Amino acid sequence: MKELRLGLIGAGPWGRSYIKTIAGIPGLKLARVASRNPETRKLVPEGCEVTEHWHAVCESIDLDGVIIASPPHTHAEFVGACLNRGLPTLVEKPLTLDAAEAKGLLALARAKHGFVLVDHIYLFHNAYLELKNRARGLGVPQLISAAGGNKGPFRENALPLWDYGPHDLAMCLDFLGERPESIEAKFRPQDKGQLIDIRLKFSGGLQARLCVGNGMQKRERNFCVRWRDQALTLDDAGPRALVLSKLDMYGKPKDQGEEIKVDKTPPLTRAVEAFAKAIRAKSTDLSSLELGVAIVEILARCEEMRGEK
Repeated sequence: MKELRLGLIGAGPWGRSYIKTIAGIPGLKLARVASRNPETRKLVPEGCEVTEHWHAVCESIDLDGVIIASPPHTHAEFVGACLNRGLPTLVEKPLTLDAAEAKGLLALARAKHGFVLVDHIYLFHNAYLELKNRARGLGVPQLISAAGGNKGPFRENALPLWDYGPHDLAMCLDFLGERPESIEAKFRPQDKGQLIDIRLKFSGGLQARLCVGNGMQKRERNFCVRWRDQALTLDDAGPRALVLSKLDMYGKPKDQGEEIKVDKTPPLTRAVEAFAKAIRAKSTDLSSLELGVAIVEILARCEEMRGEK
């Protein structure tokens, strides 16, 4: 099997996670990194070129794919450059911070027959994958509820909506396989941060109730799908990653529920492996990019509602 040579743009906290992850996957080689941090040279494998210029990665002719782990406001330019060079691309969420830019990338990818995988990381989480698997035998769900956030980070130039919202939206849209018919969002100040309540309505009347933000007292990552008399709950911040619960007539759990054991492979490993598989297959599947665009559009609509009464 041919060794794949990968490039990386951005070596911040998440970029450094990619460096470690690639090193642990056979058949992958990190060949070039764009980073302005001089410490990056100490983190990359021998033979990996470190450059300050992202163009040196996007314009490379000796790479099989590029991973973009830079700030979201740079994504549109970087992904566009990779598509124009015919380089398969893995980009961190959110795809962009602007709906028009996101749709522009989708149009470019279609025109160039390119491939873009958006790393909505919880779609590669083993608890989520097992939740989807178990859900197949439980009938039509009645409600989705989710909470995701933390105490911080507090940034003056970015809404926590864009930090935390993509995760829950990605799971909702992927799980249901459709886009919402209506969207509502309410912004609530909370200490130094903010909580955003998002209500999505899907076909058949099913609702998703999400709460995301940086105004929580501790880290939360909870995604629950409910049926008439049972529920599956992913809890990435608790001791039990996936639980099947029996519900009473009021929709409350009857007991602590049954813990469902899941594989411990890190989600980022699964994401990079999926990217490598797509490169080898010369995939032009744009379903991940299409999902990324839909999520940006929903987030943009939610942000518009911040000033609405």
